[in-house]
Amino acid sequence: MDERMPSVISNESRLLSLPPEIFGKIFERFMVDHGLDPAMQLRFVCRTFSNEVLRTVCRLEYLEDPWPANYRYQHPNLALEYLLSKFKGERAIKYHITRLIDVTVNSIIEEMPDLQPRREEFMRGLCWCLFDARYKYMNKIDDVLNDDDELTRVNEYVDRRRNMLAAAAYLGITALVQRLVDRGVEDKGTRFGYPLNCAVAGGNLDVIRLLRDRKFVLSHAHYPNFLPSNHGLVLRILCEPAWGRSGPRSPESPGHISNVAYAIMRAVAIGDSETVTYLLGRAETYGRKYELLEWFKSVGGLYDSMLWIAAHHGHMGLVQHALQNDASVDRMLGWSIWGIRGVVPGRRITGSPLDAAAKSGHWEIVRLLLDTGAKATSKALAGAAKAGWLLIAQTLADEGASVWPCWSGSGQMAFVEIVERGNLDMVRLFLEHGFAKERTEQQQYITAYAYNFARKKGMHSIMKLIEAYGFQPK
Repeated sequence: MDERMPSVISNESRLLSLPPEIFGKIFERFMVDHGLDPAMQLRFVCRTFSNEVLRTVCRLEYLEDPWPANYRYQHPNLALEYLLSKFKGERAIKYHITRLIDVTVNSIIEEMPDLQPRREEFMRGLCWCLFDARYKYMNKIDDVLNDDDELTRVNEYVDRRRNMLAAAAYLGITALVQRLVDRGVEDKGTRFGYPLNCAVAGGNLDVIRLLRDRKFVLSHAHYPNFLPSNHGLVLRILCEPAWGRSGPRSPESPGHISNVAYAIMRAVAIGDSETVTYLLGRAETYGRKYELLEWFKSVGGLYDSMLWIAAHHGHMGLVQHALQNDASVDRMLGWSIWGIRGVVPGRRITGSPLDAAAKSGHWEIVRLLLDTGAKATSKALAGAAKAGWLLIAQTLADEGASVWPCWSGSGQMAFVEIVERGNLDMVRLFLEHGFAKERTEQQQYITAYAYNFARKKGMHSIMKLIEAYGFQPK
C-alpha cells in the first residue's frame, strides 16, 4: 500500500462491510418491502451499492415497466435484462423491436437450419447488439422498444435480407454473411446498425475482413459503445487500408488518417499499449506520422489526449507514458474527441485528467497526477464525492481542494448531492474539512436545505452529524 494513502475515516455505512451475499439478501428484502424505484435510488449512494443493486435486479424473473421512471434501466446490463423480459410469452409480439429480432432470428435459421439450437443465444446477442451498435442512449428504453422508423418499412423483403446480414455479421456467422454478400445485399443502414459496425461489435475477425474487403463502410457515429480488452486486433484490421497510397481522402474513406487517430484513442481506452505502439509505428513506416500528429493538434495533441483518456479509464501504464512525453496535467480534452464512441462520454464534460481520474475512481492515478503537479480542485472533489469514492475525496481534501464552494455538475452544491445519496461518511468528510465553518448566509441556506432533505427522508444519522457541527435546526 502507498504510504501516502490516507487512513480511511471510520465507516458508519456498515452495510458496505458485510459479505456480498449478506448484502444482497438485505437489498433483496428492501426491494420486496419498498418497491423497485426506492431500491434503484440506492445506486446513487456509492459504487459498491450500485454494483450490488445491478446484480440483484438482474436476477429478477421479470422487470417492471420503467414508465415514468426512465432512469431505472440506464445501465446496459439492466437494459438488456429488461429487453429480454419482453420476449416471454405473448409479450414478444407486442413490441416492434422484439418482433424484429424474432423475425430476423427465424430468417437466419431458415437459411441455416443447423443453427436452431443456438436460437436463444442469437436472441440475447441481438438484444445486446441494439445497445452496442445502434442506440446511443438507453434511458428511454420504451422508445427503443416501440421505435418503428421507415428503415424497416420501405421494402419488407429487401429489408429482411439487410437485417439478416447485419445480424449475421454481429453473431459471427461467416458462411451466411458470405452467402448474403454474394447475393448482392447492399451496404445499407439497418435496425441493428451498419453491417461492418455490427461485425466490429461482434468481434469476428473473419467477418470484419470479409466486409472490409467488399468495401463496406464503417460508421464512427454507430461504433460500438462497449469495447472488450482484446479489441486491439479489430483496430489493427480496420486501419490496414490507411497504409496504402497517401494523398487526399474524404473523412469517410477507410484510408483517411482520422480512422487511425480514432483507433489509437480506442486502443488507449481499452489499455492496449501494444496496439498504440503498433499503429504509431505503422504510421511512421508508411510516411503518415506527420499527418497523424497534425490531426491530433486539432484536438489538443496526441499525448495530452492520451493522458486524459487513460486517466478516465484507469490505465496507469499509458498515463505514465503520456507524462513521459510531456503531456500537460491541466489540459482539458479537445472538443472534437467528445462523443467518439468507446472512448469518452457522449456529452461534453470539460475537465482535467485529474477530474476524470477522480470521478472514475482511480486513486493511484489521482495520486500520480498530484505528485506530477496537478492542482487538487473542488471540481475533482465533487466528482469523487458524488460517485462515492471516499479515499479519493479524502486525498483531494487533504491536498487542499475546497469543500466550499464545491459545485457539482448538476448545478448545485456537492454537499447537497452527497446528503441526497445518503453517504454518511462523505458528509462527515465535508464537515471535518470545514464545510459549515464560515457560517455565511449562503452556506447556512445550503446546510439547512440538506438538513431538511435528510429529515424528510428519515436520515437520522446524517441529521445528528450536521447538528454536531453546529447547525441549529428551526
